[in-house]
Amino acid sequence: MDFQKFKFLSQTIINGKEVSYFEGESNLEKSIPSITYLKPFFKEVIIPTDTIFPMQHYIKTYFSQNKFETYNVFFGEDEDSINNVSSFTSDIILNEVSYKKVRSAIFKYNDFSSKPIYEIELIIDKDGIVKKVVFDYLDYIIVGKILKVNKIKKKDC
Repeated sequence: MDFQKFKFLSQTIINGKEVSYFEGESNLEKSIPSITYLKPFFKEVIIPTDTIFPMQHYIKTYFSQNKFETYNVFFGEDEDSINNVSSFTSDIILNEVSYKKVRSAIFKYNDFSSKPIYEIELIIDKDGIVKKVVFDYLDYIIVGKILKVNKIKKKDC
């Protein structure tokens, strides 16, 4: 995975009614990186050269020797989808099992507020499986926990 191309589709439905829909693609391999919105309108937006895509900041932070990292991340949920993301890691033990916690605070791009839009926390085991995810929207929290893992044996090729 080189994380240089990203296709996105973001749809928001409230009470059974679609209230927003964005679809497009991005390519960081171009000399001038950009995002191309395809729906609901066609629009090309130049993005900072250090922009990365979702999940890449978790992977980079997880494997980083530093405990704290900051990134410009394009999420794709609307026209203003580039955010500043500050992420940190810590080692934790739950029920005598070691995990790595990756917590990210998401801020509006180039907004120097001390209050994030929201935060996301991942509790990850040694195999890279996310045991728990917490979406903290500051007014409410959504918690997801893995119930069961079915490991698939790797096939010989």
